[in-house]
Amino acid sequence: MPGAAQRTRMQAFALSSLRKRGVWRRAMSIAPHKYKIDEQTGCWIWQLALDSWGYGVTQYNKRMILAHRAAWIVSSGHSIPKGMCVLHRCDRPSCINPAHLFLGTLQDNSDDMKRKGRSHLCGHNGEKHPQVKLTLAQVREIRRIGKSEKAVVVGKRYGVNYRTISGIRNNRIWKNVI
Repeated sequence: MPGAAQRTRMQAFALSSLRKRGVWRRAMSIAPHKYKIDEQTGCWIWQLALDSWGYGVTQYNKRMILAHRAAWIVSSGHSIPKGMCVLHRCDRPSCINPAHLFLGTLQDNSDDMKRKGRSHLCGHNGEKHPQVKLTLAQVREIRRIGKSEKAVVVGKRYGVNYRTISGIRNNRIWKNVI
């Protein structure tokens, strides 16, 4: 391990706080030399396999799991409770620094993603959504028609499934359109 003079103040602080909690040795044992430390952020960047979303992948207890989950397990000494996620404070999927990881529910994860603008749907509601097939005018027309025509017939006319027409009519989807 390099001396404190060779590390930035941020790294030195992060490493000393991990040592104080008795985490350093366990965290290092998960993947010695399998990550690089980003000196600006303090992130430990996973250098081996990544999944399609950019998360590190590793083998732990003879199973393939995400590297940040393995890092949390090793550093905390506990398994991840059922229904909980390991979230990143730094928002860097490939980071395995235990100081940047915390537990949260699926809802916490979703809220965190939306709050930080990382949702693939942020700002893509209605016509702005990349997979939309209907315009606001078409939705209004479908609502105006009401149930005078079968959903299957209307769906074929607009190139969508009859369930989409039903959802519009019953205000389950496109709720913001009057």
